[in-house]
Order: sequence, then structure tokens, then C-alpha cells
Amino acid sequence: MPHNTLNITNCEREPVRIVGKIQRYGFLIAADSQTGLVKYASLNINVFLPLDSMALLGKPLNSLDSYIGFPGRISSFDFCKKSFAENVDFARASKVDIAGQPFHLVISQIEELLVLEFQPAVQTPEITPGVFNVASKILASKTLEGLYNNAADEIKNLIDYDRVMVYKFLPDGSGLVVGEAINKNMEPFMGQSYPESDITRQAVELYKSNRMRLIADVGGETVDVVGQSGSRPFDMSYCSLLAASPLHILYCENMGFGSSFSISIIIDDELWGLITCYNTKAKHIDYRVRQGVMFLGTVISTAIVNKIDEAGKKLEIDFQKEVSQLQHHLSFHESLLAGLTKSDTSLKNVTNADGVAVIYQNEIFLVGSTPEKDQVKDLAKWARNVLADHIFLTDELSKHYSQAESFSDKASGILVTSLGNENRDLIIWFKPEKVKNILWAEQPKKAQIETETAGVGLRTIPGAPFKVWRETISKTSAEWLNEELFAAQKTTQIIRDFAFRKAEEQIAIDKMLKEAYEELDRFTNSVSHDLKNPLGVIKTYAQFLVHSNVVTDEKGKDIVNKIVSSSDKITDILQSLLELSKISRQEKSALQQKL
Repeated sequence: MPHNTLNITNCEREPVRIVGKIQRYGFLIAADSQTGLVKYASLNINVFLPLDSMALLGKPLNSLDSYIGFPGRISSFDFCKKSFAENVDFARASKVDIAGQPFHLVISQIEELLVLEFQPAVQTPEITPGVFNVASKILASKTLEGLYNNAADEIKNLIDYDRVMVYKFLPDGSGLVVGEAINKNMEPFMGQSYPESDITRQAVELYKSNRMRLIADVGGETVDVVGQSGSRPFDMSYCSLLAASPLHILYCENMGFGSSFSISIIIDDELWGLITCYNTKAKHIDYRVRQGVMFLGTVISTAIVNKIDEAGKKLEIDFQKEVSQLQHHLSFHESLLAGLTKSDTSLKNVTNADGVAVIYQNEIFLVGSTPEKDQVKDLAKWARNVLADHIFLTDELSKHYSQAESFSDKASGILVTSLGNENRDLIIWFKPEKVKNILWAEQPKKAQIETETAGVGLRTIPGAPFKVWRETISKTSAEWLNEELFAAQKTTQIIRDFAFRKAEEQIAIDKMLKEAYEELDRFTNSVSHDLKNPLGVIKTYAQFLVHSNVVTDEKGKDIVNKIVSSSDKITDILQSLLELSKISRQEKSALQQKL
């Protein structure tokens, strides 16, 4: 394909798993796994054997026995079947002899085919001790950053390439160089980002299937793989000799690379990143050395997971301490708000937030660096409508809530949890703006290059010459970590439990008050009924004695007047009790509704 027609669309359309070509430093033969008859062969077999590729098609695989010395002096077909007696899905590598020269034979089973790849064995020192030493050094790294750079340094020493990079994929599909080892006087790429378009979806899947890829000579001619008449091209994903796509070749040429080598970093069955190695000149790497580096790729994958887990566990422990202290502090307060807002261990410390707002019972309480109350009130009103499963988080608030642009310095990111009750009461943690400067090795929206393919439109070519381009991203915060989310959810549950417990206590108190009011009501009615009438009779008789002159002496009159006065006082007391009883009935009614 001419270079001026190459673009991302072409590459996405090209079936990279079925290229039908190999690199010229080795040769390939594929035979039916049941019959042993050759179905495919590369057209360069005559370079290594006195055999014609086309003439070999349809012949038994054992036709090779006269020219290739297989281990154990058994036939080639029997050797292949024996190699896969235990595990048919694993590519096996062995040493064979061709015309007195050592070759690596890599056997893989792809569907109904046994695929044999032969490539010269380069005399190298025993690789195993070196690989184990490198693995030990990598595993001893104290930090992730140290791990990335140690991995790049050690792999560069093993393969002697000019540039080795550890390349990490980001959530948006772009890539970032997180570790690097280069020759002196070379331009560093450390910290540079590459757009998602640099590695197509097909290429990502290929890197997952075939975890090591060597392009020994970027400018070298490729060799066609031909099949029997009527045969369809087969999946070459697992072939180590597989030729690179034209787009990758163009990328390397644009970047000034003569050879490339990559190892996939697989974590949780996904392509986490790549160890990408480049050399200015064409350079072959012996298959055993490549296997050693692939083993290191597995070690690096494991080490990255361990480091991430260690960092996560440390954060989790730190946040859990804050959550526990907050829970302990709450136990000393009758009021939820007092416990939350007056705590020495602030509510915001259960995350990496700079501030937090508590919206509770129509009141707003702020701790740390937050927007103004009115702004928080409006934000809470909006947040109630976007909560899913009582939670919402973003590190780009203004993207969802345009009013946030006015207070992005305080709240470019928020984490919202609901205390239940139909999302009326909320806790909102705030993270301030964190301006990000991204150094793009290629402009994300590169200058469009028109293709000659009708209907394709304008697409781009990666690796085209371009100066480093700086992109500044504002109105975003630091990301919310899983550990922060877990701590926030746990804190919210503690607060819910505290509020529920206090509500239960209040219900119990209200119930006791209701019962006391009822008892007071009964007592008042009883006293009023039992005393009011007798008191009236006593007062009437006393007044009769005063006015009828039955009692004439002063002492007697004084006693009778005291009886009248006491009756009035008792009547007043009874009236007060009746008034109190009336109030208690109103309170009881209110309590009844509350309960």
C-alpha cells in the first residue's frame, strides 16, 4: 500500500491478524494438525532449505525430516504432536539443526493448524541468570516510578536497544510515557502523551494475543505466506514472525527507528501498557532473549499490581483511621451536626478533599475550603436530581453543572452521598481545581492528511513530524480514588446509623412523654371530679356561716373566712390543672402525629 494512502482508517480496515506476510529473517510452515499435510508455507523456504515453497504444499510435514534435525531424532509431525500433548494452547520453542546451523523452532496450534516458525538462533550468553537478576531488581523497587524506570534500564541492558519506554494507557485511551531509558544525546520522551489514535483497536487486541512483537528490520522486505488452492488466510496473531502493519512501519520511519520490539503489560486480562523498545538501526533479538524479556513483562505486571495494591491499602488504612476517629467523636455528642462540624478530626479528612458541606434538616454547615452557602444550596438542589444509588462523583463538575465555573477554585470536583430520606440531606466533599499540563508527542487533533481512498475522508498518520505540543486543561480536580469512595460511603453509613439511633431515642422519649401526658390528663380529671363539687359545698356552707351570724366571735369568723379562702385557692389550683391538662392534650396530639 503506498504511503500516501495510509491512515488510521486504512489500518482499522486492514485485518492485522491475517496479514499473510512474515519478516524475512525466518520461515513458516503450517500443516493440518490431523493429517500432517502442509497447507501453508512462506515463499522464502528456499533461502534456508533446498525446497520449493509451492512444491511443499500438500506434502506430508515429514518431508522436512531429511533437511531438519529434530530433537530426539523423531519425525517432525510426531515431534509437533508430542509438543502439544500436555497443553495445546501454548507456543513451544525448541532448538533444531538446519545444515549444521542452530535454529529456534516455535510451534503453535491455531485452530486446526500446527504452525512451525523457524528463525536463526544467535549465539548469546545464557539468559536465565540475567533475567532472574533483573527480576529481583525490578521487584525491589520502592515506588511505582522507580519500578518503571528500573524496568526500562534493565531491559535496555538486556537487549542493547537505543530507547526503551514504559508506556501506560490512560482511561481515555491515550498513552503516557511513565518510564524511560535512552542513549546519551537522545531526546527524552518521558512524560509525553500520545493520542488514542496511535494504537488502533485491532492493534490493542493483537498486543493482548501476542505479548511480544519484534520488527527486526523496519525497512526490510516482507515475505508472503501462500496456501493451497482455495484455502483461506489463517489467523497469524500468535506468530512471532508476523510482519508489521504498513502503518506501524510508517510510524517507525517517521520517528527514525530501524527496528522495534514490544512487550505487553497485561493486568486483569486488559492491556495496561507496553514496554516499547526502539533502535536506530535494524537489530535482531534472539528468540530466547525475547522469551526472557516476556517473562520480565509478566514480572513487571505483577509488580505494578502489587505496588498499586500497597498504595491503595495504605490509603485505605489512613482513611479508615479518620472514619474511626469521627465515629468515636460522634459518640460524645447528642447532636449530629455538632459531632460532624466540631470534630477535631474533620469530616473532610476521610477523603483527600479540601472541604465538605453537610446539608441536614434544611441547614447547611461548611467545613474547610468550600463554595459559599448560597452556591452550595443551589448545588445541592441540582445534585438531588443526579444522584444514582445515593451517590454522585465527578472531577469535572462544570461539565455537568455550568454554574460551577464561578467557584472552580474551590469545587472542580465533588463527591456527593445521600443520608437517605429521599436525598433531602446530603454530604458533599469538594476538591479544588488542579490545572493539568499535558505534553503531547503528537497533536491530539493532528493536521488532517487527505487520502486517495474514495469515501475515506480525512484521517491522520501517527508519528508524522511534529513538535511537542502543550495542552492545558483547567476546571478539573484530582481524580476521586476508589479508597476515597469507600471511605465516604462508610462515613455516610455511620452518620445514617447515628441519625437513626438518635431518632429512635427521641421516639422513645416522645412515647414516654405521651404516656405521662395521658396520666396527667387522667389524674386531673379525677381530681377535678372528686374535689370540685365537695369544695363548692364547703365554700357555700362557710359563706352561710359568715352571713347568718351563726358564728359571732372573732376567732370563729376568722376560721370560717380561712375556709372560704382555702376553697378559692384549691379551686384555682384545680383550674390550673385543667388548663395544664388542655395543653397536654394538644401536646399529646402533636406527639401522636410525630410518632
